[in-house]
Amino acid sequence: ASRGLGDVYKRQTSNYGTGSEFEYGTIKGNTYKSKFSGITFDAPSGWTLRGASKSTVTPTSILDLDARNSTGTMSVKLQYFSLSGGNYKSSGDVLNALYKQVGSDVEVKATSRKIAGNNFTGFAFDGMNGQDTARSEVLVTQVNGYALVLQIVAPTQKDIDNILKNFS
Repeated sequence: ASRGLGDVYKRQTSNYGTGSEFEYGTIKGNTYKSKFSGITFDAPSGWTLRGASKSTVTPTSILDLDARNSTGTMSVKLQYFSLSGGNYKSSGDVLNALYKQVGSDVEVKATSRKIAGNNFTGFAFDGMNGQDTARSEVLVTQVNGYALVLQIVAPTQKDIDNILKNFS
């Protein structure tokens, strides 16, 4: 199994601010927009988008977008974790915690992406989505005192790459 993510964590943990007042993203039709992160996601037709609700907001995290296709084989989640007063002091801490949830026998590939001016770092791996095998990509960046986690699950890496084209 490939494990060279140490450098990813080091890059991810430098220079964090104290945080600012969180602002929820908005959903209109098939489009999610976040003024807070600058991210827009134009979901493919047939997808369902859900925003934050009482059941997706805790004192330390906010699931701001939960989007999935009609068959449940592809999904996009945007979740914010507070970097003040919670378990995490940096987005690198969040990335490390998520990385530790992946089984040690799973091959993990380090990856990075730039989305709406945000530099995300993270990892991709093959796992399960219900009964089906699926590719997952977990990306983290720091936004205004929060760690923003973008998780995409789809049947293949090509599907993930196509989903990423819907972000701006």
